[in-house]
Amino acid sequence: KQSIDYDYLILALGCETSFYGIPGAKENCFNFKTFNDAIELSEHIARMFFNARSVEDKEELEAMLRFVICGGGATGLELVTELAYYINNLSRKYEGLRGELVLVEAMPRILPGLPKEMAAYAENALRKLGIKLFRREPIVEVGEDFVELRNGERIYSKTIVWCAGVKPPELLKRSGLKLDKRGYVEVNRFLQAKLNGEAEETVYGAGDVIGFLKETGKPLLKLGRHAVDQGRVVARNIYADISGKRKVPYSPRAEATVISLGRGDAVGFYGDKILKGKMALWLKYWVENRYLKGYMV
Repeated sequence: KQSIDYDYLILALGCETSFYGIPGAKENCFNFKTFNDAIELSEHIARMFFNARSVEDKEELEAMLRFVICGGGATGLELVTELAYYINNLSRKYEGLRGELVLVEAMPRILPGLPKEMAAYAENALRKLGIKLFRREPIVEVGEDFVELRNGERIYSKTIVWCAGVKPPELLKRSGLKLDKRGYVEVNRFLQAKLNGEAEETVYGAGDVIGFLKETGKPLLKLGRHAVDQGRVVARNIYADISGKRKVPYSPRAEATVISLGRGDAVGFYGDKILKGKMALWLKYWVENRYLKGYMV
């Protein structure tokens, strides 16, 4: 253990992967959170196709060329639709080998928490790409080469990717800070964390780790654009505190998100407007270029 003194503390820990206590999920699934995770998955899938050339057993071959994505949220959806093109390219490279993509979502529809119109458009995109979708089917167990659903069905696969959820970092439970009902750091309008119900003047929170409520009383969506804005507010308020100026409250901009659905397609929303197809894709490229170029070195 090491103790570090601070003048100001900024909590920007993000979230941790949640496996919901499902037996075998943590041990037998690929993660998909980092660049290295993506590289590892890509190389593994290519290796499955390469090795499948010499496999004669039908069930073994199907398991090798079946790729299961657990979780129909934004991450799972972007991954599975992009993989459709990657696997199609591998199928052309290795003639006679056909890959199969499966998306499993426990809720009644994909993209839970986002507008229903977005989910309907995305589901249609999955059908066009030939991706098999299971809805209302919670996973109850994950083995080395299978996913078992609540209805008792087993989906056999050598490649199971977990994109099914996040949770607050475990260390928050030991922090002494006030947490909301979901376990995220409760902050005031200046993004200061609370200790014993009162704002802690030198401790701030930003990004996915905080539980910020909108005027409607609903939690703010955990989006990158909100994290960037919150970071700016935290920086300004620390400077204000040091220089004796007034702090500025955080006021969320209209919520917006765009989800890629593979090459040339996307769906999203901005405020109460639903965006589809080329327009949504253009907005995604614009947003990514605007924010990411500030971090390029």
